[in-house]
Amino acid sequence: MKVVVTRLSRLYFSVICINMILTADAFEFWLFDDGIGKDFSPRRNNCNLIRNPKWGLGKFSTALDFGNGSYTVASRKLGIRGNTHRTVVFWCQPMKEDKKPTIVAWGEKQPMKYFSVEINGPQGPKKSLFIGELRCAANTDVPIPFKKWQHVAVVFPGGIWEAEFYLDGKRLESGAHGGNLKNQCETVDAVLGIGTNLPEKAFHFTGAIDELGFFNVALTEEEIKKIMKQGLVGALAVASTNRLTSIWSVVKTELN
Repeated sequence: MKVVVTRLSRLYFSVICINMILTADAFEFWLFDDGIGKDFSPRRNNCNLIRNPKWGLGKFSTALDFGNGSYTVASRKLGIRGNTHRTVVFWCQPMKEDKKPTIVAWGEKQPMKYFSVEINGPQGPKKSLFIGELRCAANTDVPIPFKKWQHVAVVFPGGIWEAEFYLDGKRLESGAHGGNLKNQCETVDAVLGIGTNLPEKAFHFTGAIDELGFFNVALTEEEIKKIMKQGLVGALAVASTNRLTSIWSVVKTELN
């Protein structure tokens, strides 16, 4: 059977059907195609837009464009805590080399209880990617480019020394340099900040973010490449493995 997937704005599902097929392998997805910051997973963790971020041209359709201290805050806790495996994927177009521009962040600003994805973090080369919290952190050994669209995936498989970074589907050299390598993340479940380092609401990101997704599993390089090439909707709708089973895998017909 041929499966054809259209943009999410034309997909409609019943709440009952969605809840029946939701699995623990998929968390939350913001495609930024709707003009309101809607989370299209059954968790409905919609974003509140703070200081008027703009809507602009994205990688697939529209994207959320941050500047002048604008950011978004999810309406509910993310649901990823402790040392849980996690993968964060997104398209971004960083435009300004601010101090520690934050892509996403959640938790409490206490040792090991906070998790963020940043550029120009407290360790690593200039313009490098940084994840975690200073006492339990990792970063890329090379910078990422500015003023162009790029797909980023961060994989945390339970140990900070095992963290993986992917740029446009290719794995980057990285290392776990912060704190004691025996330290484990104790991330506190909290609301998610996008474009700011909650709870401080500082170190804002300047640029555009598109197709942001969270998984509570460590995705493989092949799975990351599928998401990059097909987009979240396309990759998840036709997923053939249990690891990417999600609400989109039940799309069986063309919806126009």
